[in-house]
Amino acid sequence: MQSSKFLRAPPLALGFLATLTPSEFEVRIIDNDFETIPYEEEWDLVGITATTPVAKRAYAIAERFRVLNIPTVLGGFHPSFLPEESAQFADSVVIGEAGNVWHRVLNDCKENKLKKIYRDENNSRASPLVLRKGLFNPKFYYPAIQLTKGCTFKCSFCSIRKMYKKYQVMPIKLALQNLYNLRGKHVYFVDDNLFCNGSYCKKLFKSMIEARLNKKWWVQAPVTLTDNDEMLKLAVESGLISCQLGLESISQEALLNSRKYQNKVSNFRRVIKTLHDHGITVVPFFLFGFDTDKKDVFARTVDFASDIECDAVAFWLLTPFPGTELFDDFQRQDRLLTKDWDFYDGYHCVFKPRNMTPEELENGLYHSFEDFYGRSFKFQTILNRFKGKQMRRMVLEAPALFYQVGNLIKNITPSINRLKRSLLRDRAVFHQKLAPK
Repeated sequence: MQSSKFLRAPPLALGFLATLTPSEFEVRIIDNDFETIPYEEEWDLVGITATTPVAKRAYAIAERFRVLNIPTVLGGFHPSFLPEESAQFADSVVIGEAGNVWHRVLNDCKENKLKKIYRDENNSRASPLVLRKGLFNPKFYYPAIQLTKGCTFKCSFCSIRKMYKKYQVMPIKLALQNLYNLRGKHVYFVDDNLFCNGSYCKKLFKSMIEARLNKKWWVQAPVTLTDNDEMLKLAVESGLISCQLGLESISQEALLNSRKYQNKVSNFRRVIKTLHDHGITVVPFFLFGFDTDKKDVFARTVDFASDIECDAVAFWLLTPFPGTELFDDFQRQDRLLTKDWDFYDGYHCVFKPRNMTPEELENGLYHSFEDFYGRSFKFQTILNRFKGKQMRRMVLEAPALFYQVGNLIKNITPSINRLKRSLLRDRAVFHQKLAPK
């Protein structure tokens, strides 16, 4: 289970488990965002993966299957970090990566001996493989792939490093086979940080070029990508067209406090210019709610994003997800306003900000979207970047270059309107829950 109803990347973790499942089992992947769950059909085992914003919905689905005497297993980030809570709603909980314990789960299910908790005690890497074809409905998802797991950075608001203790890479041969099997030319690399291992990346990109895959791809990337010119050039030659950059904040103090040491605000302009010079569109992500943020942070961030010529931008509220140092810190400081996971979606303030009220933080997020896309954003800014030799590339690859940005912009107006309605509707419910009894 995820949380967005827009076209998006498929649940690759479930695809991995489906591929690991022996042929004696019939496997079906159902996404409740797009499909109605067929409770009435006969099932031997139901596995549900959940992030924090959809945890309560996952629990409700698991409970309904249990009423029907159908075994249920919960996994994913939220159950991994809160297994005791999750175990109240399912027969079993898988902690961490499920790949290395999946066969045990299946065998125990066949023998009606499911354990309450499964975990990979050795924290070993699940064997990579070529994903089974036909698992995901192309009406719901764009082509996507994950070649690495984990991250070497230690950002306090991120749970990736705790989930994946070791940085993992898919062997080049398998990576090429999986890429070859994907339909179409546009591919989203869903890796949290593909570029941790420069040597691996160079070999991967060279192999993609030699194999003539002709894929145009976009990815989340750290600002350190521009520090390795050879790797960046190979990435572009292999088809890189767009990067989502976690800039996070225009306050260096906020970045340092969050252990986002690799980010230097003074370098942001250079990073984006370097990517632009290579013909890459750039979509930075910013968070609001750091302890250094004051009421003027929203206008200053929008102005900054416009000034450094971001092609598009995404704003979120700082959210203390379970499994992060931030969650532990806020819990210890008694700053969590609620543990109603429905509100942990990046749009609602679930903690006590230092320099403003929760309502002011939420309103600032909404107005930042409105200001950037209503006042600052212009496609002409992107077009102006392509001159001389770059113009030929823009003409030849315009559909690909604008694919990711265009998809974001296509949904931005309804997203703003939905966010506004959501905040107005939820605020009354949310703050009623916080009111003293």
